[in-house]
Amino acid sequence: MKLTEVFDKYIEEMRLELKESTVETQIYRFNVIAKYMEDLDINDITYDMVKELQKNLFIRDGFSSSYVNHIISVLRKLFKYAYARKIIEFNPITEIKNIKDSTVKEKVIYDYKMYQDFSAVISNESDKLMFDFLFFLGLRIGELVALKWKNIDMINGIIDIDSTATKSKGRQIITTPKTSSSIRKIVCNATLLEKMKEYYLTVKATYPKTNDLFVFGNIKMIPFTTLSRKLNKYLKLAGTPKITFHGFRHSHATMLNSLTGDLKAISARLGHDSIETTMKVYIHSNLRSQQILAELIEKEINEKDQFNSYSQFIKNIKDTLLNAMSSDNFSLKENKNIIDIYQYIINLNMQ
Repeated sequence: MKLTEVFDKYIEEMRLELKESTVETQIYRFNVIAKYMEDLDINDITYDMVKELQKNLFIRDGFSSSYVNHIISVLRKLFKYAYARKIIEFNPITEIKNIKDSTVKEKVIYDYKMYQDFSAVISNESDKLMFDFLFFLGLRIGELVALKWKNIDMINGIIDIDSTATKSKGRQIITTPKTSSSIRKIVCNATLLEKMKEYYLTVKATYPKTNDLFVFGNIKMIPFTTLSRKLNKYLKLAGTPKITFHGFRHSHATMLNSLTGDLKAISARLGHDSIETTMKVYIHSNLRSQQILAELIEKEINEKDQFNSYSQFIKNIKDTLLNAMSSDNFSLKENKNIIDIYQYIINLNMQ
């Protein structure tokens, strides 16, 4: 039986056990294998042939060692399946080891100064805020794309992550996160929160009902390809080291690690699987830890001014107006009046 035919049988069974996004990932990775082994019978594939495949993927195709190992992992699962179903009499690749990259490239991670240099070339308000979300919140790219305004409490600066975007059958869709720990709440630092409020006003002026709008993209979810073009464009303009979207997440984690030793709070903020069950249960404790992290980020950006009574009074007015805008209960004209009052308060406070 051809390798591709075995894979078709395997993947149909896996659809009953795995998330569709995971199935699509396995199909995508197998297609890379198929370029080399599409016409081969599974019984003709040997240990040496798989080692040669590893070499070609790594050296000729230029894939990272990590990605090559992911691809070979699909082949391991396929042969294990074929052996269990008696399609093959023995499994020739049980001893195949993961490859190690002797020329491992150091991950590009931005510190705050380097991120400032990158961000300085972005003139588009939405784009600037989008990359701020990646750097200061540590969001996964799918979480960023799926985020809607209804997920953001702008009074308290809490962002509710409960979905992610992924590719499935060539389409970009929204789905639930892979793990329960990815569903989390993130406390936003004050400077980023103010930028978010300013941008929200421009959106609210055009779309009175914002709750179901995407934060980045408005009515339609922004495509991954568009994000990649934007990143490449700004990297070229800034001349900063080439960073990936996931690199911003690494940068966020590195910054937090330098500011605090509270690894549990960092893990919760990033939505990692290593968070303990108690951290999922005691939500208030978790949010308090994240509030500390948000305040540390704010201190890294700028020394926080202490509110006097007048400042607190102004803040209360602004919060009330924001709460009104978030309700989606007002007409376009009424909504414009609320925005005008909010902007008047801001301008008054700047004088």
